[in-house]
Amino acid sequence: MAVAGLLTPRWLGQETGHSERFPEKLRRYGELEVVMLKAMTVVLNETELHELYRILLDEDASGALAFLRTHFRDKIRAAMEGG
Repeated sequence: MAVAGLLTPRWLGQETGHSERFPEKLRRYGELEVVMLKAMTVVLNETELHELYRILLDEDASGALAFLRTHFRDKIRAAMEGG
């Protein structure tokens, strides 16, 4: 699992909705926080790949949620807890 640090402004346009004002806000407030980015490699067997392809073709929202819960819940939880 790869982890990279990224400095971003705490407000990131959420308070004002104007992310294009980043340099001005950065100079004005000078507040930065570190956000950790985590990457996950997904390995699917042929059956899982077909299932995912079917979900995409059918635009099956409930199938997509079920797929995520089945295949990613534990991996995402582990990544969020630092694993």
